[in-house]
Amino acid sequence: MANFFNLDGANNKTIILTTHTKNYDFFDLQVKQLAKHVKFPYIFVAGVHSGESSDSISLNERAIKVQFEAVSVNTKTSLIQIPSVIHQHRSIIFPDIKSRKFRHGPADLAANNLQYLLSVIPWWQFKNLLVIDGDMFPIADIQAPLVSESNIFRGVLQIRKFFTRTIKYFWSGYFWIHNSCPFHYLLNFQNGFQKTINTDVGGRTSYFLNALLFFDYPFSYAEHLSSGNWGNSELESLSTSEPLKKFIQSDARNPSSKRFYTELYDNVFFHYRAGSNWTNNNILDEENRRDALRQSFI
Repeated sequence: MANFFNLDGANNKTIILTTHTKNYDFFDLQVKQLAKHVKFPYIFVAGVHSGESSDSISLNERAIKVQFEAVSVNTKTSLIQIPSVIHQHRSIIFPDIKSRKFRHGPADLAANNLQYLLSVIPWWQFKNLLVIDGDMFPIADIQAPLVSESNIFRGVLQIRKFFTRTIKYFWSGYFWIHNSCPFHYLLNFQNGFQKTINTDVGGRTSYFLNALLFFDYPFSYAEHLSSGNWGNSELESLSTSEPLKKFIQSDARNPSSKRFYTELYDNVFFHYRAGSNWTNNNILDEENRRDALRQSFI
C-alpha cells in the first residue's frame, strides 16, 4: 500500500493515527474532515486490515484494497498494511498475554490493529499523537492540539466493576499524548481480562493511568457525550451544521426520539459508532445511513 510517511519536521507536527478494515469511504471522509478542521501541522496515517495478505485473498478483499489505495494516492495519505498474522498470534504484539487461543471479536481485532501501529510507527518523535477511531470525524475547527507539556495526556476514562473490584483505564478510540509523556512502554491497549475484570480495548492502560497518578503527571479526561445519554439540549449548543444535526436526530439507531445513538468527544469529534457494523444492521440500511452522513458533511 502507498506510504507517504516521513519524519521531516516531525518534532513540530502532530501525527494522527486511525485503523480501518473495509470502510474506505470513511477513510476518505476522515481525510477531508481533518483537512477542513485541523488548523495545526499534522500528518495522517491509517492502518488497514482488509483481509489476508496472501494469494488466497478474495476478489472482494482485493477490490477493497484497491479502493483504499486510490484514496491514499489521491490524497497523499499514508497507508500501512496490518498483517493478518497478528490476529492469529496475539502474543506477537502482546508478549505477556496468557492465552494463546485465537480471539477474533471486534474488540480483539481493534486492540491488535492499534497496538501494531503503535509498535511500528515512531510516534514519539512527533510533538503530539492523536488517535481517532475509524468512524470518528472532526466537526469543528481545532486551533491547537489538546495536549501540551502542561497536559501531557488526554483520554476517555473507562471504569469496569466486578463485585467489590474496580479497574480504571483509557479507551483506545480517542486520545492525545504529548511526546514529553513518560511510560511509553505502558501504553498497551490489550483488552480482555485485566485483574480478573473483563475490559474493552485499552484495559491494559490501567497501568499507564496508575503511573500518571502515582507520579502526579498533568493529564486530563476527555469530555464525552456517550451513546444513549445525550439529546437535543446538548445538540443545540454545538457549533456544527444543521444537516449534521438533522442526521443525528433522525438516526434510526437512536434508542428514542429524545436520546441519540452517535457520540461526541470534546464537542469536536463526532463518532458514528459501530462503523464496522459489528451490530449486524441491515446492509442496505447501513449503506443508506452512511451516505446520509456523507451528505451531511458536504
